[in-house]
Amino acid sequence: DDDDDDHSQSSEEHKSDTDQFKDLKESDVSNDELEDCCERIGSFFDFRSAEGDNLKELLTGKTPSQQSAALDKLIKSYNPSLGEANKEHLSRLYAHLLQYTHDLFSNLNTESDIIKSFLVFDKIVPYFYDLIHV
Repeated sequence: DDDDDDHSQSSEEHKSDTDQFKDLKESDVSNDELEDCCERIGSFFDFRSAEGDNLKELLTGKTPSQQSAALDKLIKSYNPSLGEANKEHLSRLYAHLLQYTHDLFSNLNTESDIIKSFLVFDKIVPYFYDLIHV
């Protein structure tokens, strides 16, 4: 009987662990979030000293899928074929994305922090490849 109690308790703990990651599953990006994202993207590279903060502001508080969508929109908005300075902008974005990733994995205290960081990393890592080939 105790084994049954242990199993059900373990099952409940597992369910509780997965519930905390519901917001990290694939989700659609709402139109409001895309509009907000577009406003920030238009002035992303206006002040060189604020670029790192702009990236953090753009990505923080979003699910991994939303972060991916925001990065995709940012990179497409500064495609090198759209302007002379865009290649340099995207080169700097690469450096800021590296710093963001470093910050993402710094000071992780719990298993859930580690899992969340890897879920985000899984969504943003393809952009490193894209940016390195600009």
